[in-house]
Amino acid sequence: MIYQHDMLYPIIYTEKEDITIHFFTSLFGFKTVYSDESLTVLQGASDQKHYVGIASSLESLLDESIRPQNAAGSVLNMYVNNLNLAYQELLWNGAEIVQDIRKAQCGSNFMAVRDPNGIILLVTEYNRTSKKKKLQKRKTALV
Repeated sequence: MIYQHDMLYPIIYTEKEDITIHFFTSLFGFKTVYSDESLTVLQGASDQKHYVGIASSLESLLDESIRPQNAAGSVLNMYVNNLNLAYQELLWNGAEIVQDIRKAQCGSNFMAVRDPNGIILLVTEYNRTSKKKKLQKRKTALV
């Protein structure tokens, strides 16, 4: 098994570094844990395993031939404890809500917002009950 750590985080490549950092820190409570001239790494306030990198330059990481042109094709998923409260806070803070709250097939409620780079963030209410039901269905199917 290659993947042996409990952390995996996306790096958003953008020319809008400052407003993207502001988006994650002001709307979702992320804190800066590392920053240099081309990369800022933010950590989630409620979970030490949630990170997102914001890069204004990937020159030191990737050859020019494979550098992405934009990150608009990315979709990130973020869990919250209270989706209704998150919805109100995002709305009040001026986030671009592109999809109102709805229920997923697994039973979790979610909504979608767009960050300043066009990236869609699914904001999902963490639902232990639906997770338990899903595991129970898998166990039943295996029997």
